[in-house]
Amino acid sequence: MKRFSVKHDLSAMKVGEDALLLGAWAAVPSDESEGRERRVLDVGCGCGVISLMLAQRSGPGVKVEAVDVDVFAVIEAKENFAASAWAGRLHASRCDFAAVEGKFSHIVSNPPYFSSGVRDRESAREVARQADALSPATLVSHGASLLEEGGCLSLICPPEWFGELERRAGAEGMRLSRYCEVRTHESSPVKRLLLEYRKSEEAWAAEVSELVTHTPGGGYTQAYRALTSDFHIR
Repeated sequence: MKRFSVKHDLSAMKVGEDALLLGAWAAVPSDESEGRERRVLDVGCGCGVISLMLAQRSGPGVKVEAVDVDVFAVIEAKENFAASAWAGRLHASRCDFAAVEGKFSHIVSNPPYFSSGVRDRESAREVARQADALSPATLVSHGASLLEEGGCLSLICPPEWFGELERRAGAEGMRLSRYCEVRTHESSPVKRLLLEYRKSEEAWAAEVSELVTHTPGGGYTQAYRALTSDFHIR
């Protein structure tokens, strides 16, 4: 990356396009809001790349807390955080999402929702455990209990999740505020959804967009390059 480096040798889930999309797309809080510290939670942090991206995009009053059930991912995230320019604003710990307490202004998650191809038995077990713990229902229901009023949950997920997320969000007082369909090519089916839910009693029309990531020749599109321009070295 342009302003930091990431090691992902130990983490079961490696740095991939999903993480880069979410880290660049997710909303970040203003550290000047109400003159107080703002807390962001990165759920299922892996090696910590999303946390680092959010730290780069936010000011000194924003603290990023990263949690993962994989002990090796947490070790690696801590090393990556310590080597960055924002070490004082980043913290990683081994923790189940359901056990997290406190209040946050923003929550982000790139959950493990498909077969990861992880060969190591222990790592694969942790990935499977986390996939169960970060179901759509859990992300929204426990996320709603952790968010401050007006706070938001940002995640990237397969389109099949959307129906359950919408049902659960409505029950928890969460409103869809941004919705982005991600396609590999113009003619491809929707591969991922970038979603933002806000904790609010008010209803509004969500901001809807589409992102195509690759050109017919296999390179990145201008839209993808613009979104990730502060991070990628090309």
